[in-house]
Amino acid sequence: MIPIKILAIDDEPDTLELLSLKFTEEVRSGQFEFLYASNGEEGLSRLIEKHFDLALVDLRMPLMDGLEFLKRAQELFPNLLCIVVSAFDDMKNLRQAMNYGAFDFVCKPIQFEDLHQTILKAQRSIEKQEVARRTKESLLSVMNHELRTPLNGVIGMADYIATQVSDPFLYESLEVIRDSGNSLLDVFNDILFYSSSAYPETIRSDEQLILSAFLKSLVNLYQPVARLKHIALELKIIGTLPPLVVGDRVHLSQVLTHLLSNAIKFSVSSTEVVLTCEAKKRSAEQVWLRFEVIDQGVGIAPEVQEKIFEPFFQIDDSLTRAVGGLGLGLAIAKLWIERLGGSIGLQSELGQGSRFWIEVPFQTPHLFSGNGESASSSQGKNI
Repeated sequence: MIPIKILAIDDEPDTLELLSLKFTEEVRSGQFEFLYASNGEEGLSRLIEKHFDLALVDLRMPLMDGLEFLKRAQELFPNLLCIVVSAFDDMKNLRQAMNYGAFDFVCKPIQFEDLHQTILKAQRSIEKQEVARRTKESLLSVMNHELRTPLNGVIGMADYIATQVSDPFLYESLEVIRDSGNSLLDVFNDILFYSSSAYPETIRSDEQLILSAFLKSLVNLYQPVARLKHIALELKIIGTLPPLVVGDRVHLSQVLTHLLSNAIKFSVSSTEVVLTCEAKKRSAEQVWLRFEVIDQGVGIAPEVQEKIFEPFFQIDDSLTRAVGGLGLGLAIAKLWIERLGGSIGLQSELGQGSRFWIEVPFQTPHLFSGNGESASSSQGKNI
């Protein structure tokens, strides 16, 4: 069987010590790797820091009990298997735990042979998941090569031929080919991205991020697209930011680029799109950053705002149909921001535009805590 990483969450040190003693052989052989947490809050922090295959969760703990942990863990890490531990007569909480998605349960006092068999059952289930994941990755890899490569060839040749023709009808026909190809490529990219997000990657919590350079690069990336639509794209930094933070740069970038792309895509000519950043809460070791993407587009109706982060949801209007897409991007954005321990939302009015925001925690290196970077020179200026 494949080795598995197990997070044991229990506020009783004796239970954790017994686990180490009872499964010494499995740990030495590399089949089981245990890490411990004393309550649900600490357990969630461990999950964010490191990938685990299985969690062994006591239901009765201080600060955050096992039921609340299960609820949060299943939202953030849907592929995590959880075995709950509780008293034999606590059937009400055991049923609730199963409703929250627990894989199985064992009763106290723990019969370690029973626990061993339950872990082995979970290990077999994890092994099946891994086989399915590898099969799916292989299929996505084939799709990526066999579909994306010829599609890029069609788009590239249409672009090239368009530079060689002078007949207006032929030029317009090539534009139709090119635009249709790009729309199909967007749909295909959404499918691949959403499919890969079903199997969560480990959160990259140790990447250094130079905020000013990171934000400017995002805006510069979309300046050419904005200029084609005669849209003013600006970066505004509010107040003082730490010059360096540590966190998951890749997924933050994916979310912000999607929000900027949407803002430009759904805006009309001669309007403005603004990316803002502000430090909301600070401590000696952590800062919460709030990013906003503000546009002056058509806006979103209140009844639609409640559903807009659901997978495959699309606003049913002529502008949405014109720009295409599957309605997956915002669902993916919500998924990743919540895995990063943050939140995402929007404010919008029909005819007034939309304001999408995210708030995400980052670590602040001791070297820079207390030293902020004033960005007033960028405020209000086009970049």
